[in-house]
Amino acid sequence: MIKITQILSQLTLNRGPKILFSLVILLYISLFLIISYADSNEIANFELTLQDNEGNNVEAEAVLYNDDYTNEKHIDINEQVRIKKELYNANISLEESQIINNIEIFKLNVTNQAIIKIDEVPISEVTKPSLGQWEKVYAIDPTNASFEKATLSIIATGSKLYKCKEWDFERRICNGYWKELQQIMP
Repeated sequence: MIKITQILSQLTLNRGPKILFSLVILLYISLFLIISYADSNEIANFELTLQDNEGNNVEAEAVLYNDDYTNEKHIDINEQVRIKKELYNANISLEESQIINNIEIFKLNVTNQAIIKIDEVPISEVTKPSLGQWEKVYAIDPTNASFEKATLSIIATGSKLYKCKEWDFERRICNGYWKELQQIMP
């Protein structure tokens, strides 16, 4: 800082106040660019999108928060927000008309857009395996979101919960087999 002051005072003596003013403006612009560049490396334009099977947006509300709750942000689903780049947890509350009530996502990466597809599949469209009668069928496709784990809150129906790992979201069929995850009590 002392060197800059000495150089500026010498320029003022030799060339006058116009040079000093120009240098101060250049210095200010340079600092602004450095601060703006550093800031842009720390901020992400992030969008959390929920879609149904047909690609329509699903209405919901979400709160993003870091592990120690020092950075918390309420966001609108399906709208881009500027947010500090770090891993967040997300608590997503869906409308009451949805089969899924709540989605809790842990360690969500906000550097890319996150798209989660959810679908309440009509029972008549799902091939019935030898497991019995379906009460409700729903599908979740989180493959376009980067996170560590997620939990879903769903009102239980039926007596068992099954999962098809190879579910074809677009065609609404199980390309693999149904695995029983747990017994449930509605």
